Parts: sequence; structure tokens; C-alpha cells
Amino acid sequence: MRILKEFIRDFKRFRTAGLLNILGLTVASAVFMAILFHICFENGYDKFRRDADRIFRVEMKIGNDGFSSNVPYPVCELLAEGCPSIEQSFVQRDGSNQDVAIEDEQGAINKFNIPISTANLSMCDVIDFQILYGEARKALAEPGMILLPESQATRLFGSAEEALNRRMKISGGSWNTIEGDYTVAGIYKDFPGNSIFSNNCYAKLNEQEMNWGNWNVQFFIKSNLKDPIALTKQLNDLKIADDVSENGKLEKRVTPLTDIYFHSKASYETKPTGNLTTSRILFGVSILIILIATINFINFSMSLAPARIKGVNTHKVLGAGVGKLRLQLMCEAMIYATIAFILSLFLLQLADHSFIGHLFATSISPQAHPLTTLGCGGMILIVGLSAGFFPARYITSFAPALVLKGNFVLSPQGQRIRNGLMTFQFVISVALITCMLLMNNQQRYMQNYTLGFHKDQIVYFQFNQQLFDQRHAFTNELMQSPDITDYAYTDWIPESDNAATISGSWNENNFQFDRWFVDRRFMQLMGIPLISGHEFSKNREETEVIFTETALKQMPFLEKYMGQPVETAGISQSCSEEKILSMVAFFHIFLFSGLLKCS
Repeated sequence: MRILKEFIRDFKRFRTAGLLNILGLTVASAVFMAILFHICFENGYDKFRRDADRIFRVEMKIGNDGFSSNVPYPVCELLAEGCPSIEQSFVQRDGSNQDVAIEDEQGAINKFNIPISTANLSMCDVIDFQILYGEARKALAEPGMILLPESQATRLFGSAEEALNRRMKISGGSWNTIEGDYTVAGIYKDFPGNSIFSNNCYAKLNEQEMNWGNWNVQFFIKSNLKDPIALTKQLNDLKIADDVSENGKLEKRVTPLTDIYFHSKASYETKPTGNLTTSRILFGVSILIILIATINFINFSMSLAPARIKGVNTHKVLGAGVGKLRLQLMCEAMIYATIAFILSLFLLQLADHSFIGHLFATSISPQAHPLTTLGCGGMILIVGLSAGFFPARYITSFAPALVLKGNFVLSPQGQRIRNGLMTFQFVISVALITCMLLMNNQQRYMQNYTLGFHKDQIVYFQFNQQLFDQRHAFTNELMQSPDITDYAYTDWIPESDNAATISGSWNENNFQFDRWFVDRRFMQLMGIPLISGHEFSKNREETEVIFTETALKQMPFLEKYMGQPVETAGISQSCSEEKILSMVAFFHIFLFSGLLKCS
């Protein structure tokens, strides 16, 4: 109690320095905790799952192509049956959004657009579905059944409990999605945000996804081996029916479930991945911020030394022990740190509900991270203790006789220490400001970098099946608007990995590439220049292909066959003739999406 009274007295006496100490520690603590919340969130991807260290994703590649997270379903069955280390396995496909029609109690039809994925029954045995109502196994085992996350069930039916056994009509999908009448068989609790499995609606895998040519499912296994290298060797040692194709050997590898977010190098990822280097840099920045706040606290305390030394040494003359005086000064620093920590909690709570909260992948509210908050609180108290230790030792280190004569301020050792701390603080501050300016310049460069196509005044949207069937009437109506100057139909959005894989050969030259579908207006609308050849024909009876410059560099023989037909095998067709038309410097396109160019 006496320590608290001394703190209040000294705070009133040195109010400005006390307020600056609290402000600096509060802001530094809030920033440190916010960054740590984000880092813990990213490093915790799927680590909360039971037996997470024994769950792997199997990735495959053919020939010289890179590894793909999407694999053909029949290979998964053969590997699951042939590999003795695999205890359980499942396949799942992250689907696209589909239209859903639900009839309410009054007979009115309500329409929604929801994400729907498909999986086989064994997903229930490997992944922890926390079932709130109904049965997950029933949803993935029986046709016409569906499993909903709690969030979607509440959105569609008002509450999760009322959603059970309700019916919905699903439509508006692509060639490999589900359609028809479905009954809600179960509701599961939403997965945390740091999971590679989306909170989608799950239904039984359809037959179209079980073909050799469809590389569109992800294959997960639960193994009694924890070593990914040994497991990869075991999988590659298996001899399966389609282990070697005309394009090369089918190679397999595994990635631990908990490593996918940071360490995945496979294509066709269904969720964004993280950058481990960035995470480490952020952690380093947070340490520097808390270190600067600590040095700032020490400097303020040292600057008050001339005003406090006389009072402290007067207590020494009156019989107070050095240890007791140092403890009192360190306790004052701890009180400052405690006040700053409590204020930082309120500051984080406010920031979480502002635009700042949207900058982080997870909530920065302390309530969402109780254990991390507790750990940060302990660390901040240690910082307060450390920040108070040196000033307390310095202030009590002078002989009372020297202090009473008034010569203590001339201590060269104290001046050197203060100057060193201030220099270090300024160096770190300048380094952080320089890094911030460099990052700002890099961001501006990325925003203004020429992508090879026009991106300004162009918008896109995804069609449902009904609207796509009426696309000509729809676009004719759109073009009546003076604000719309052109349109095009495309397949996928730029940088999307969801493309059809095409393979074939030209005079013993094997090839494999990804193909996106566009209409003839696309090149002109996007402003994509041609290096050679010509654009799509207006009246064409055969499929025409425009390759990228990168494809030409990787497959130089393409140039010899400009304008010639060639046989290819793809996902949606067994065999067709395609003619090479042109080469473009850049080619990225947008199932059933529409592009509009506005004035």
C-alpha cells in the first residue's frame, strides 16, 4: 500500500513524464499484441485437429510439370489400398458458389448463393466435424443429403436447429458440381479461420469427379508414419495402373497438414497460403517496437534522476536500505507497465471494431486470444521490471555525501549510458521508418505495374446457369446502357489455377498446358497485344487456340505448327482438333463469368 502511495505522489510530481511513459508503453503493448495474435493465428493452421501430425496431403505431377494439389480420384483409391502406412484417407473438392432455392413456411421461395464442396464418407473419420445437429456421415454417404456449417444454416433457415431435415434445391453449378433436391442431414460447428478446410456445405462426391482425366480433388491421408520423406518414398515405390503416361512418370509427394499454409509449393491451392519469412519479419518488428518502448521508459526515468536522487538518498541517510529503495522504484515501473497493459487491452478492443481490425487475418480482440493475451501480459510486466531495474540501480548507486554536495549530475558514466541508449533508440526508429518507406514504394510499384492487360474500368461477375442460358438477351440489354462500351465471356478470373489441363503431341513432341475458354471479344476488351498471328475468327467451325509467349519459350516447337490442326485430349472431351492461331505476350482470363468495360 505504501508503494502505491509513493507511486501516486511521484506521478503527481512528474506528471508529464509519467503520462508519456504510459502512452509509449500502451501503444507499444497494443502493437506487440496485435502482431503476436496474427503470428499465432498463422502458425496455428490446423494444429488444433486431433492427430494433426499424422495427416498429410498427397500431391502429384507428371513429367516436368510442377506438383499439383489436385489429383485424379482413381489414383487416390489405388494408393489408399496399396500403401500399408495409410490408416485412413479421404478426397474432397472445394467447389464454387451455387444457387440455392428454399421454400419457407408461407410458401415463398428464398434464393441464396452458397459455397458447396464435395467429399467422400471417410472425411468424417479424419477431420474433426463438431456436429451440432444431425449426422455428418449420413450427409457424405447418401445421395441427396448435405452437411451445413452453423453459419450457413443460420443464414439460410434462421437458426441451426431449424435447418435440420429442411430441403433445398441446388442449381447454377458448373459441369462438375451437384444439382437437384437436397435434404439437410447435419449441421457442424464452423472450423476456425486458420484451417485449410473451408466452412462450406459438404455433399457426397459425384460420379463426374471419379474419372482418370479429372485432376480436381485433393487427397488427404492419415498415416502411422510421421516422417514425410519416408512416406513419400513408400508412395512412389508403389506400382499402380496409371503410374506412367505418355507425358512421363506420375510422381507423388506428401505435405503435412500443418505445413500446407506456410510451406506448400503446389499449384491449385484452394485457400491463400502464408509467407513464413514475412511472419518472422513481423515478429522481429514487434520485438523492436517493445524494445524501443523499454528504452524510452529507461531514458525518461534517467532524465528524472537529478530530481529524484536527493529524495532517495535522504531516505538512505535516514536509515532506509538500498535494497528496499530499489524494490520500491522497480515496483513503480511495474505499476506503469500494468496500467499500460490494461489500457492496451481497451485500445485493441476499439481497434478490432475499426478499419484497423480488417488489416489482420484474425480478430485482434484480446477476448479471442485469452492464452496469448495472458502470455503477453506476463512479458509486458517483465519488460516493466527490466525497464525499472537499471534506473533503480543507477539512482541508488550514489554516495549520500556526493549527492548532498550536488555533484552527482556530472557522472560521466551515467551520461555515456544515456547517450548510448538514445543513439540506439534513434537508430532502430530510423531503420523502421526506412523499412516502412521501402514497403510503401513496393506497394505503389505493385499497384502501378503494367500487367499486360487493361484493368481499369473493367468489372466482372459470375453467371448462374439460368442467366448463362439467357446470356445473349442479357448482354443485348446491357449494351443499351451508354456507360457500357463492350463485353466478353470468360472462363476464370486472372491468376486463377482452376483451368482445364490439355495434353497431346505434335510429331512426337509431347506437350501439356492449362487452357482457359474465352469468346472472340476477349482479347480486344482486355487490350492484350498479339506478338504474331491473328485474333479469333468470327465464324469458326473448329476450336482455335492462342498461346502465351511463355508457352513458346517452354515449347519452341509450337512455332512450327502455327495455323495447323492438332489432336488434344482434355477434361471435358476425349479428343478434338485444335488450331494454333497466335502468340500473346500475356494471357490470363476469367466458369461462366461476364466482363464489362465501362466508359
